[in-house]
Order: sequence, then C-alpha cells, then structure tokens
Amino acid sequence: MKLFGKIPVEIVFPLLVVWQLLLTFQGLDLADTGFQLSAYRFIFIDPYSVQYSMMFWLADVLGAFWMNINPAGGLHWFRMGWLIIISVTFLFYYYLLRPFVGKQKVLFGLAITLIFILQGGPECLNYDIFSTLGNALGIFTLFEGLSKNKTRLVLFSGFIFGIGVFFKLSNISSLAFILMIVFSVHQNKETSGQFLKKSFGWIAAYATGIILILSFIYLAGHLTLFLNNLVFISEMGKDANSTHGLIPMLRSYFSGYFNAIVLLVIFVSVSWVYFQFAERHLNLFSGKKRLTLLVLVSLGAIFLTFFFEDVFWSKVRYLFIGLMIFQGAALLFSRSISGKVRLLSLAGLILLFIAPLGSDSGLDKSVWGMWILGPLVFSMPDEFFKLKFLRLKVQPDQAIFVKRILIVLVLFTGLVFAWQKTYFDVGSRFSKTVAVDHPHLKYIYTSAKRAEVVNELVQEAFPKMKDEKYLLAFIEIPMVNYLSDKIPFISTSWPKLYYNPEKFRLKLDEALQHRKTFPAIIRQKQNTMLADWPEKSDPDYLNYPEDLSKWPEHGKILNEFIARNNYQLVWENEMFQLLLKK
Repeated sequence: MKLFGKIPVEIVFPLLVVWQLLLTFQGLDLADTGFQLSAYRFIFIDPYSVQYSMMFWLADVLGAFWMNINPAGGLHWFRMGWLIIISVTFLFYYYLLRPFVGKQKVLFGLAITLIFILQGGPECLNYDIFSTLGNALGIFTLFEGLSKNKTRLVLFSGFIFGIGVFFKLSNISSLAFILMIVFSVHQNKETSGQFLKKSFGWIAAYATGIILILSFIYLAGHLTLFLNNLVFISEMGKDANSTHGLIPMLRSYFSGYFNAIVLLVIFVSVSWVYFQFAERHLNLFSGKKRLTLLVLVSLGAIFLTFFFEDVFWSKVRYLFIGLMIFQGAALLFSRSISGKVRLLSLAGLILLFIAPLGSDSGLDKSVWGMWILGPLVFSMPDEFFKLKFLRLKVQPDQAIFVKRILIVLVLFTGLVFAWQKTYFDVGSRFSKTVAVDHPHLKYIYTSAKRAEVVNELVQEAFPKMKDEKYLLAFIEIPMVNYLSDKIPFISTSWPKLYYNPEKFRLKLDEALQHRKTFPAIIRQKQNTMLADWPEKSDPDYLNYPEDLSKWPEHGKILNEFIARNNYQLVWENEMFQLLLKK
C-alpha cells in the first residue's frame, strides 16, 4: 500500500463519499429502478399491485419509509439513501478489519474494493443495498461475539440475519454463517455444551427474527399476498424457461466460477513466469522500470475499460473473484495465521458465495460479497504466494510489485467503468446532460434523445389518462407507474417478471376479477434495457409491439387483451404508445 502512502488517510473516506455523490446525478433507468420505486410507492396504498415484490417485503417497507421522509425527493433522494447505507456498511467492515491489517491498509483496500463494487454508480436504494448493510451488521456482531466469547452478541447476530431474510428471501442462505460458530468452537477446543449453547441459541435467534417480521407482515394485512408469492417463487424455481429458474441460475453460477478459475490459473501462471524471470534478470525489474510497467498496466486498464466496457470489466471481476477465493482458502487453512484472521476469512468466503444467490445475472451480484476478501487480497499478498504446492520462489519486493499491478488494474478499471457507465442507460456520462421535466427526476440527467421522448410522455400522454386509476406499463418500463402515480394493474409494475406467457395471461385475468375498472396501457416500442433508446427503427417493426425484444408471446397476449376490450391508440411518439379503453 506504499503506492498510496502520500495520501492522508483522513481524506480517503470523504473522497469516496464525494466520488459516489458525483455519480448520483446521471443515468435514467426505467426498469429495475422503476420497479423498486413503484413498490415503495404502492405497497401500502394497493398491496395487490406489488404482490410480486412481497419477496422483498422489509426492503419495500423501509423504502416506503424513506420515501415518506422526503416525498418530493424522487429518484435522487433514493440515490442519496444508497450512498448513506453503503457508507455505513463501509465503516462496519473498516472497524472489523482494522485490527488485523492496520488502519492504512484496510482503508485503502476497502476504498479500492468499493470503487470496483460501484460498477455504474448508485442505482437506487433497493433490497441488495439493505441486504449489504444487514450482512455487515450480522457479520460484525457474530465475529465480535465469537472472538470475545460474548454469547449475547452471537445471539444478536442470529436475530439480525433472521430479519435480513425479508430484505430478499434468498438471504435465507445466511444460515451458512453458522459455520463460523462451528469453526470457532473447533478452533478454541470448546466443549460440546458450549457448541450447543451457541449454535442452537443462534438458530433460535434467527428464527425469532423471522417470526418477528412475519408478525409485522400479518399485522400489515399482507400475509396472504406474501404466502401466494412463496407459491409463485416455487413455481418459478421449477421453470426451466425462466431466468430465475433454479437450473438456469445454477448454470450461470457454475459458468461464472469456471471463468474465475480460468483467469486465476492464468494469473498464477503469469506470476510464476514473472518470478522466474525476475530471479534471473534482477536489473530488468527494478526501480524506474517497475514504475514504467505499473504506468503501462494503468493505461492499459483505462484503455480496455473505455473501449470494451462490460467485456473487460467482467474479466477483471472474474479474476478478482478467483483471487479472493484463493486468498480466503489460503488464509483459512494456514496454520501460521492467527485464529481470528482464519475466522474472518471464513466469513469472507461465505459472504462472497451467498451474495449472488437468487440473482439471474450470474456472478454480477457477487460484488456485494467482496467487502472482506477484497481488502485482504490487497493487504496480505504474502500468504497467497507462500502456498507450498505453487512452488513459487518469491522475494518480498516481487510479491509487493505483483500486488501493486493488481491494485492499479482493479482501481483504474473500477474508476473508468463507473464514470463511463450508468445503470441501464447506455452511453458515456459526457452525453448525459439533459434533465427530464418531472419533479421526481430532479437532478437526474440523461441523453438528449432519451430525455426528449420521456418528456413527451410526461407532458403529452400523462394528462390524457388523468381519469384512470390503474396503469399497465408494458413490458420493461415500471418507472412509468411511479412517474405517473398510477397503480399497477396486475400484481407487479414489471410484467416481464412473469416470464411464462401463460402466467402473464392468468395475471391479466386475475386483475380483471380484482379490479373494478380497466387500466390505461402504456407500452414501449423499442427495447429499454441495454439498448441506446430511442433508435431509428423500421416503421413496420414499430407497428408490431408484440415482436418487441424477447417477449413476443407476451406481446400477442397483450394485443388480444387490447382487441377484446376495445382499446384505442390515443397517443404515441417515437418510443411509447398510450392506449385507453373506448
């Protein structure tokens, strides 16, 4: 970490806050962000409209609470909430790691890790962010309780992890942290009675946290919706065609870990060649020549991230994951390392492995599990290279140099990627200079063409549906529900989440039974996810929204609904259509 030795440690955290703040002003995503904000807006007004989101019940309730603190704050207010929670999470891990790697090392290690975690910058306060803070508090109290033999802290951690299940239901995987109790008891040679006291007490506290939140769900009148959502999750897990199906998700995870192993092997191989060559040619790898190589790696990382964006960033992420797994395992099984560091490494491995669970994006969400092992990779490289089976003859200065190369690679990749990318708003931040004229989008800037079509939607289409209570926003534009303040017609603001077309048909029929009036319908005419919309397209294509993106069957079902119920097109622009019942 001498590379950063001239930077006062006192300004690192404020600089990180400023960096995140700068990233909050740009990028307009109509999908994930709108899904979250619509859930927060309507969970108590019309719980049925957010039934799909019941798997994130506690996150949605806290999001609704944050919204009510400053109702006029809009999207930027939720990005500020994102920044606050991430900053608190950062401090938890700072105090957890500081005793073992030192103040300066942990601060810079965490800073580099956070910069890489940011990806495209703050998106919106959501279940992943709440889960991140919950895991930080749970790990901190569990580690402190085991290290200092304070049973109350151990039990409190179980309670926190139990509550955290309701940020997103896949957090049930946090039960894996009981392995920390098993490891600690074995390492300290405690009695079976002590083991039972801690483990069963922790599980009981975990169950208590679950029961407490279930009680709140019942008192809120949401229990039936929540239980129906559990049935749906079970059905979705069995669906091989759903991206959230169990088999497709497992395939994506295994594919990601395979990539991580491949890149780890490449890294170790290149390191081995370097160490062998440096041993024989000392003059070639010393002084200014090493500095020159570091500069070249930095420039290479900047160039490759700038021009290849996700492709290069994902490769660095896989390498980082591989190194963290290797480092964590090396520390965990090293007898020369203190027991507390080994316990910390176990916590880091568990966190890294459970972070992406439940996501359909492979290991993309693994970044939220990097908080412990990321800084340890940067802070403790010697242990990585001391593994006997690698047969590496490593001088301390050589190990430090390789660590510095890794640091600049991850750091500059993270910096450029965050500045070059925004969440689901394709294109450089330098082109995102135009605001949408809506009170909930104050201080949010996007591209001129995107702002233009959304402004037209807000100013021309929204007034035409002032008498409608419900809105069906089709198919990846849930932000429209939030901006128009119209309740989702079916049980989610994001119809594509019912991946099976027949499920979407059933939900339309169910809503017809549940609602007393028909909805307004706003549908997109182009892909709104990773596309640089709006784009000039074939006019014939725009006349057939059922062919849109990868949801043609959903489009046909919607067209049948439109025809059967006598809807007519009352407004459209290049990007959207508004249809109302005659």
